[in-house]
Amino acid sequence: MTEEAVAQVVEVGGKASMTKEVVAEAMEYVRLTADFIGDQAPLLVQEVLRFGLIDNLVFMVIWLIPALVAGYGLYKAIKAFDFDDGSDVAVCFILSAFASGCAALSFCAARVAVKITFAPRLYLIQAFADLV
Repeated sequence: MTEEAVAQVVEVGGKASMTKEVVAEAMEYVRLTADFIGDQAPLLVQEVLRFGLIDNLVFMVIWLIPALVAGYGLYKAIKAFDFDDGSDVAVCFILSAFASGCAALSFCAARVAVKITFAPRLYLIQAFADLV
């Protein structure tokens, strides 16, 4: 609203001085809010990007470690087990499935970390869309 439109509304209302003060105070709050948002918006963007990157890197490491341990266990199991009777095949299958799952989860987290690094605006759009 412009100042003239506010003045017209105030004059029609009858209580001109009190209404003008309320409108002036409301306009001051709106201006202060706009200034606050303008100052804080870049910081919010930086925090969202930083949190997303660190969150996904930690997630990647958390799932990469079990994948490597299970892969090493699978390697040792294949070398140590006797596959003639077929009983040791299940253990190797379970280890390989666990290692594959951990590696897949780690890969998904790494993919998001790469997206944050090379396409931060795309990540921000998706992150803010998830909030809504």
